[in-house]
Amino acid sequence: TFNNYFIGLALHDRDVTVFGDGKQLRNALYVDDAVEALILATQSEQAVGQTFFAAHDVHSSVAQVAEATVEHIGAGRVKYVAWPKDRKAVEIGDAVISNAKIKRTLGWLPKHDLKSGLIKTRDYYSTCLKYYSR
Repeated sequence: TFNNYFIGLALHDRDVTVFGDGKQLRNALYVDDAVEALILATQSEQAVGQTFFAAHDVHSSVAQVAEATVEHIGAGRVKYVAWPKDRKAVEIGDAVISNAKIKRTLGWLPKHDLKSGLIKTRDYYSTCLKYYSR
């Protein structure tokens, strides 16, 4: 997803590029919440044969995610640029995903919002970023 790309750019103090105004909606889910949903599904008979979306309750614009990433990672800059023609042709617009089924069926709830997920990510990489490529 674009989230991890934005985080990688910010961690390396690079420009986080947003195409156009960045108003298209997306859903950011912290990895621990995704793992918890997977584990819960493997332990429930109600999940057999079902498809669930483990998504956050809040949908944010690409611009909001970029701005929050730079703010909470503590590095990088958001840079708005015109849409490249090849990218604009495949842009899907808003991606609004409902987690109602997994909440109703399995009782799963996301525990981390965008800010707390970014802070936990920053804290993790602060100890080992030197081992990741630039």
